[in-house]
Amino acid sequence: IEFKGVNLGVLVAATGADEADEHTEQLLQLFSRSIGLAINNAMTHSKFQRLAAIDGLTNVYNRRFGMDRLKEDFSRSIRDSSSLAVAMVDIDHFKRVNDTYGHLVGDKAIILVSSIIKSSLRDGDIVARYGGEEFLIILHGASSEDAVIVCERIRHKVNDSVLRDGDQQIDLAVSIGIAAYPEQTVTKEMELIDIADQALYNAKNNGRNRVVCFGQIAEG
Repeated sequence: IEFKGVNLGVLVAATGADEADEHTEQLLQLFSRSIGLAINNAMTHSKFQRLAAIDGLTNVYNRRFGMDRLKEDFSRSIRDSSSLAVAMVDIDHFKRVNDTYGHLVGDKAIILVSSIIKSSLRDGDIVARYGGEEFLIILHGASSEDAVIVCERIRHKVNDSVLRDGDQQIDLAVSIGIAAYPEQTVTKEMELIDIADQALYNAKNNGRNRVVCFGQIAEG
């Protein structure tokens, strides 16, 4: 089976006769061309769906997909009485990195942090670029304690990472705010985002480079 000279697969057919007659061969050729067109259309649709969900710089999910997924997971948590944690991750002093080293290095910092987050998550967890240097993590079935373990792992990996610009080594750090359902009484997924943001601001205002759960005070 091919489409415009590209091999897509193989069609195997059987007949009761010793060999296929001309009419059968014509039908098979017509059928294989139709299948080739259908497969190509399906692959193209799937490719564009993926491109529509992926952030072009980091290759993680974009904000739109992340928010759609959070809405689905939050509804499932309510329906199944299961837990759900979200974390907002922000690169500390990112403007300073951009102003000092330029936007290309800033992009490298975003890519590095996104890859660290992605590699630190479980199968089924989601990371999306929420905007600029900020990321949204969705941890279905996780409590705030579970989320802290994951986020501390991310924070330490970022601290231990090396970003180089020529001969210069750039130190990176992240602040992370966490909110969890049903530990926090919320009725909409955006409320989880809001209180995770409040926890993130708490982390930023108390020295940065730390993980804070909503309702807790960051410690030095």
